[in-house]
Amino acid sequence: MRAYLPLGSEDYVIQIRTHLLREAERIGNGAVTEGLALLAIEHVGSPKSVANEYAGTGKRIGPLPVKYARPVAALTIVFIGIGLAVMLGLFLVEPVLPGVTSVFSASALFLALVLASIVTALVVTERLNILDMRRTEAERTLFERVLGIGEEALRKKSAADAFVEYAGSLIIAVLLILPHVRILFTSVFLPFVPVLIGLRLFGSVVGPLFFLRGENNFTLALEVVLGVAWIVVSAMIVHIGWPLRYMYIYDGTTLGLFDIVSFMAQVDLTPSPLLIIWVMAIFVAVASSTWRAISGIAKISWYMREGRGVWWDGRASPQVSRTQQ
Repeated sequence: MRAYLPLGSEDYVIQIRTHLLREAERIGNGAVTEGLALLAIEHVGSPKSVANEYAGTGKRIGPLPVKYARPVAALTIVFIGIGLAVMLGLFLVEPVLPGVTSVFSASALFLALVLASIVTALVVTERLNILDMRRTEAERTLFERVLGIGEEALRKKSAADAFVEYAGSLIIAVLLILPHVRILFTSVFLPFVPVLIGLRLFGSVVGPLFFLRGENNFTLALEVVLGVAWIVVSAMIVHIGWPLRYMYIYDGTTLGLFDIVSFMAQVDLTPSPLLIIWVMAIFVAVASSTWRAISGIAKISWYMREGRGVWWDGRASPQVSRTQQ
């Protein structure tokens, strides 16, 4: 039966088992034996027809069996999402570190990733058509593991991840508010500190919502807004350069301030190691924020197609969630 069900279909398996038990009880007038169970299986039909009835696995979306449509779409989104994330990150940091990359190389990289995703989708489609006609369980298991890469990359945020995000954002926001921390920033960067505090506080609000209600269209929309906000802010601060003028050092007796910018100016290295670290930090922030926004939009689109609302308990199984709407 599992061979004909979509990826991640434990809910369907439970439903089918329940149906078979009820059918066996009906045949045996309340009693259930191994023979009655086999008879119930014979009555409900072939495994493929039952899977089609419960999960719609016999349907197709274009050339794809419907059960593979979402995994293939997820795999394609992963390719395109990585390409967009890398491209946007390179576009923002390239003017700060000329010669590291170029607009042409970034565009070429993005185009290559998109083409790779299209070729992958075509190969997957052809392979699925073959497997749909004649396949072994081993072939299905191996192939669906490959398809599962896309689903895994777009998996739901766990309660543990939500808590870590909440705690991390709140701690950073509190630290940025402290005068002993704010004094470390350069005068040019200091006006942007309240903006960073605001984004961190916003992230500390989004985290508990995921923890309390799980993944739904409302929490995902907040994720997208947060991701876009970080991209905009990163584009504003990347040209400012290294944000810290001082750092605390302990000389054995007291804790004092060390002027790291003046020290690095005396070293006279080109490009500055501090600038390289700053550009790498901005690139990671932009790439991760871009992926957050893209994956959030993709998930919202899927949930809307499934007829979901805006606010439901995303921690529950799909069937339970639908009944709570």
